Amino acid sequence: MGRHQSKIVILASLAISLVAVFFVFRSKTQQSNTFSTPPPVPVVRAAEPTIVGSPDGKMSLTMRKEKGNGTVIYTFLIKDEGSGVQKEIFTKTEAAEVTLSIPDNTFSPNNKYVFLKETGPNAISYFVLTDTQTFDVSSLFAAKYQNYVIMAATGWAGPTLLVINTDKVGGGTGPSFWFDVASRSFIQLSTRFN
Repeated sequence: MGRHQSKIVILASLAISLVAVFFVFRSKTQQSNTFSTPPPVPVVRAAEPTIVGSPDGKMSLTMRKEKGNGTVIYTFLIKDEGSGVQKEIFTKTEAAEVTLSIPDNTFSPNNKYVFLKETGPNAISYFVLTDTQTFDVSSLFAAKYQNYVIMAATGWAGPTLLVINTDKVGGGTGPSFWFDVASRSFIQLSTRFN
């Protein structure tokens, strides 16, 4: 074989090798695109419920939140820990910027009442709940006392007495009141509870 023929054979072998490498590489690229793993899908989970127990451990209050399109549905359930019986006592749909929460000292001493806090962009409100009734304490107070505004409900002074601290509408510290759930009335106190 001549020198010229061997150069042709070498060049032909080199060309065939390059073409083979090109097709193998192209084939692997197409396979990896065809069978690629899809991106992970984010998993949306419901918010964990908030559960608060009574001081004596006999009852618990559960708050569940379900987010919608610009709203949140709050559901509150009371549970007798001894029997395991749970009952829905309150539900409310709020705009996304308004929140409901379970304050400290939510249970009355006899476990018959709980109170909730509603926080909005311009106001704070309080509700007292039983297993059959709801009292909007803030609305009842505003209808009776236009010179004061509720700043906080701090807890219970007795089985039916919710302690409320106020400020004066024009500024300055206002008195404390008891909201008597049994009579749905307010009792102004001589000292301020802080």
